[in-house]
Amino acid sequence: MDFFTYITNSNMLKNIIICGDFNAHSLLWGDKPANKAGKLIERLISNNADLAIATPPNLNTYFNPKSGKFSTIDLQIVSINILNKIYIKKIENLCTDHFAIVSSLNEPANILPHIPKYVNTKANWTMFRNKLNEEVLSLTQKSHTSVVTADTCAEAMTSILTNAANQAIPRTSPRKTIPKHTPKAWWTKDCQIMWRIKNATRRAYLRKPSLPHI
Repeated sequence: MDFFTYITNSNMLKNIIICGDFNAHSLLWGDKPANKAGKLIERLISNNADLAIATPPNLNTYFNPKSGKFSTIDLQIVSINILNKIYIKKIENLCTDHFAIVSSLNEPANILPHIPKYVNTKANWTMFRNKLNEEVLSLTQKSHTSVVTADTCAEAMTSILTNAANQAIPRTSPRKTIPKHTPKAWWTKDCQIMWRIKNATRRAYLRKPSLPHI
């Protein structure tokens, strides 16, 4: 319940995928009346128009060896804006009492724009110094005929350094700086925070196993 409360109160509802074995029954996604966990998820969906169940009805993700019956308790809750982009497939080979579920998101990854970097080892430092001297001399001469403030001076020096560097120092090309791993479109700052909390909790549990750290 605390997790769902966090999700509801955060700004994650627009881009979220929640997968898990919820042990939740409901006629919304299966053929059994809602149990306690199912009612909780039903209430979550009904109270949040931005969320929906992506799991196809009666997918039968679990096999009960005692009763010999199937049920749908492995669910995916997603943001409504990506519901039509989710493709869910069940692997029919049963290795445990749960079927493996493969989910695909038809969404292009957000490729970060290339930011060229200066190659200092190939710089023409003589040209760099000459350009700086020329620009600084010109700036000094202009300062005698105009009002100079700290802000305008800082902007002018930034421009001088940038122009000198662009002319005297080569920069990398996009082909040499393409990241080895494509950034995940769904990875956000909230994911990073949750990842750190998970790791911190795990370390605390390993140091002192106790119920609060589970």
